[in-house]
Amino acid sequence: MKKTLAFIIALTMVFTVLSVSVYAAGETKYTLLYLSNSKAGGVGTGIQTKDLVDGQEVIVSDSGNYHNQSATLEFSHWTDKHGNVYYPGDTFVIKAEDANALKRITLTAQWEYVPGVLVVYDKNTDDPSCTGNLHGSTSAELPKGSEYTVSSISSPIAGLTFPFHKLVEWNTKPDGTGTSYQPGDVMIVNETTTLYAIWENVEQEVTFCTVTFDANGGEGEMAPETDIPANGSIMAPFCDFTYEGYNFIGWNTKADGSGDMFEEWDDVTVENNLTLYAMWEVSDAWDYNPEDGELANIAVAIAVSTVALSALYIMKKRELED
Repeated sequence: MKKTLAFIIALTMVFTVLSVSVYAAGETKYTLLYLSNSKAGGVGTGIQTKDLVDGQEVIVSDSGNYHNQSATLEFSHWTDKHGNVYYPGDTFVIKAEDANALKRITLTAQWEYVPGVLVVYDKNTDDPSCTGNLHGSTSAELPKGSEYTVSSISSPIAGLTFPFHKLVEWNTKPDGTGTSYQPGDVMIVNETTTLYAIWENVEQEVTFCTVTFDANGGEGEMAPETDIPANGSIMAPFCDFTYEGYNFIGWNTKADGSGDMFEEWDDVTVENNLTLYAMWEVSDAWDYNPEDGELANIAVAIAVSTVALSALYIMKKRELED
């Protein structure tokens, strides 16, 4: 009897172990896998929850370290294979029919467009002497919370100049009462921001120059040109000087003609006080040296006349003899 009872107990234990083993072997384990949706630009290390069974409830994960390659796309939610939407913190039920051959159930990240923020530069003056190209000075769209390096005066504001003024700072308010930034400062951009140029007047002494005109051997008078700002310019004037026997050919910055040469109406840059010397050349109407004086001029004229009269006399005489 005792042997029979022991046999029954042993047989019961064997059946119990086998039943537990069969049940355990038949319980399928699933993995919930979160996909970054690389086709939409998602990247990052995979997120997954393992050893899940059919019917088990799981709290949906957040986006973890997933992000999008586009600065203007942000994580929105997850979707399952049926298109159902799940947000982080929602409850997701594991269902065997949703698993693939590898016993994986997937949730795919969905990304949405979020408008970026801009940094805009304003020259902050209506003075027409402040010139420069502000077109294109707006930065490209940036994700909210981005770091941005404040521009210098020349980039991206091409050639911005304001005579007798210097840039003190960039400021978020046109009256300078906002947040101030120096070129090269790093600012955090959470919204579209306009930076206004804050200018300071710079006193500058203006030097005026005078241009005088020298007949350089000729005769006559020409009034000087005055009150010309240094590094300004004038137009080389018409010559009012005269020089008998000579033609005017231009102005020169040196009396011997070895300086800069200018013709009438040329632009002449005036850096300092300047004298322009008239340049002359012998007139083709005379065949003598003007430096010989008036007597030489008369002598030449008489000689020419005598030769002409002699030739005429000879021609007339030959006509009479014929």
